[in-house]
Amino acid sequence: MLSIIKENSNSLEEIFENSFDYIYLHDKKGNIIDVNNIIVENLGYSKQELLNMKVTDFLVEEVKSDIINDIKKTIETGIADEPSTYKMRKKDGSFIFIEVSAIPLKKDDKFYAVLGIGHDITAYIKVEQKLKESEEYYRLITENANDLIRVLNERFEIEFVNETAHFKILGYPKEELIGKPAIFLNHPEDYTTIRRFLRKIFKSGEGTHESRVRHSNGQWIWFEIKVKMFENEKGKTKYLFVSREITERKKAEQELRESEEKFRVITEQSFMSIMVIQDGILKYFNERLPKRLGYSREEINNWAPNEFAKVIHPDYRDFVLEQARKKQEGKEDVINNYIYRSVRKDGSHGWVENFSKTINYGGRSADLVMSIDISEKLDAEQKLKESEEKFRNIAEQSFMGVIIIQDGQVKYMNKALSKISGYSIEELTNLSQKDMLKMIHPEDLDLLLKRLQSNIDNTMGEFSNNFFRIINRTGEVRWLEDYTRKIIYEEKPANLISIVDITDKKKAEQLIIEENKRLQELHELRKDIITRVSHELKTPMTSIYGATQILIKLYMDDIGKEAQKYIEIGHRGSLRMKQLIDNLLDVSRLDAKRFELLFQKENLIELIIDCVNDMKYLASNRQLKLKLDLPNESHLNIDRLRFRQVLTNIISNAIKNTQKNGEIFINLVEETEYVDIHIKDTGVGFTKKEIVKLFEKFGKIERYGMDLGVDIEGSGLGLFISKEIVELHGGKILVESEGRNKGSIFTIRLFKNK
Repeated sequence: MLSIIKENSNSLEEIFENSFDYIYLHDKKGNIIDVNNIIVENLGYSKQELLNMKVTDFLVEEVKSDIINDIKKTIETGIADEPSTYKMRKKDGSFIFIEVSAIPLKKDDKFYAVLGIGHDITAYIKVEQKLKESEEYYRLITENANDLIRVLNERFEIEFVNETAHFKILGYPKEELIGKPAIFLNHPEDYTTIRRFLRKIFKSGEGTHESRVRHSNGQWIWFEIKVKMFENEKGKTKYLFVSREITERKKAEQELRESEEKFRVITEQSFMSIMVIQDGILKYFNERLPKRLGYSREEINNWAPNEFAKVIHPDYRDFVLEQARKKQEGKEDVINNYIYRSVRKDGSHGWVENFSKTINYGGRSADLVMSIDISEKLDAEQKLKESEEKFRNIAEQSFMGVIIIQDGQVKYMNKALSKISGYSIEELTNLSQKDMLKMIHPEDLDLLLKRLQSNIDNTMGEFSNNFFRIINRTGEVRWLEDYTRKIIYEEKPANLISIVDITDKKKAEQLIIEENKRLQELHELRKDIITRVSHELKTPMTSIYGATQILIKLYMDDIGKEAQKYIEIGHRGSLRMKQLIDNLLDVSRLDAKRFELLFQKENLIELIIDCVNDMKYLASNRQLKLKLDLPNESHLNIDRLRFRQVLTNIISNAIKNTQKNGEIFINLVEETEYVDIHIKDTGVGFTKKEIVKLFEKFGKIERYGMDLGVDIEGSGLGLFISKEIVELHGGKILVESEGRNKGSIFTIRLFKNK
């Protein structure tokens, strides 16, 4: 019995040994296995003498056959026997009366012992005897008893209590109890079981049960209560209640249950497989074991003693079983912690780390085994080894210098670093980090040290990048670029530094910088020349254009037809030249960020119609139809002059790129947030490559020799300027075309909130 208690809580041993109850354990033949101290003290035998006796050795002859039958019944039915009273002989020949409850104990559904719990009721028996002889003697006994004694009438009202014990144990004076229903002090949760127990008393006349009683201070105390029904000398039914406090025993039972529950919760939540093996049989295991092995709990429950070996790889089976055998035999050379290979149900293999310890289980030695699957850990270690090998192979073949510095010391470097520095690997290996810093160019040393400190503070895995110069062994200055990353090297933080010689790159960059500077100067010179030339050309070109315009409007009738032809040619040429000069000046203003707009609210519809009217002459010359689909009005804040320039550019573009007898459609769609002006033509369209170039500066689409029947003249600046003007309005220009000879759609989108 003691060994079972020890499995769950050492604190229960003290309760067992110091209990006022008689607690013993015997086998199916009645041989005593274990007893507690009170039995040794009260019967007068030594514990060793008792362990060599049978339970029937203490009984008088007239009750031996009864207890033997009770033992057989308990073993056969597996049900705890009802409490029975036996007269027992002490070593000195005197007798005591014991009330005993017999409880069958099982492990794995097999009976192995009977647990007997009894208490000395000699005083109660004597009280019953003396009651018949003398009521005064009865009162004397009850008042000096340590148990609560009550007598109830047929209505279960309290008629008598042993006043001293009730006040001492429950804190109630006699006056507060007499005449009250016996149940008034019981816990409400116990009412149902009490009523069931009382019905049993009505039938059998006696019985025992447990319930809680309220102390005067409000606490609840557990009692074991024995009830006997009797008739007094007047023939009236009375009930004798004898109650013994069992609060400590109940606490011990609760602690035992909680201890068992904690054990199960901990083991079932554990990441480790936990087993108890005794005599080669798996007595207990948690859910992690079947999950790790791939078997069901039912399958493992039905394993024979030798079947557990099948989950151990053949290469390790003899070793593992040998360690288990040594542990069971208590050998000193047993290995308690080892790694072996396991075999899962599906045939796959895994690696397991095993921890074992000898424990007392059911009164006998057993092996507590805890194991954890380390397959992933070993796989990771193997991958780490492979990764390190790959790193070394790559590092040794790399043109970059690779170095690992840890705690200020060089832990690894490759051959490329030797080539960069001019020193041998052996020489570099013997250098400290301080010595290596002496190779740094003096002008770069302070900055590099600050960056190195920054690298130390970096988060693990974060990259940093530095540029610096070194003076190699030959005295040559070399530019280096390093990429530093904090890593874990041999389980400690370290810096992995990759070094690239960028001396040639630096020289090339310097050449590029100088060349870019010269190009920038040329670019500024070009812009200045274009602006100056444009301004210088604008005045004479305006004069030529104005003069040819006056000749055409006022003097054409006075000029011969042959001369008229040349005047018109000159007029058209001066117009194109004027437009080109205006565009060049606009581009210069855009580049110099001096392109200013004057915004005011305008009716877009009127502006579109004005532009179309200006274009009708050009459209009629190419026999094109201009079709409009416009609302009455649409007002937005725009620069009228510049936006007219955009419309003119795009509409004229559509006219120039549409073959004769084609059509151009212009419509305006007003949405909630923006206004779209669509200019659609049936012209030559654009390929995807042409659309990409449309809005570039001087992005003219060259169509010489294509025979498309369109006007191929132009500078390639109109759409670039138009796009810039629209974007300065907070809008954008969109282009759609399905390809050559499938027309195009230009959309000018202006947002209302810009």
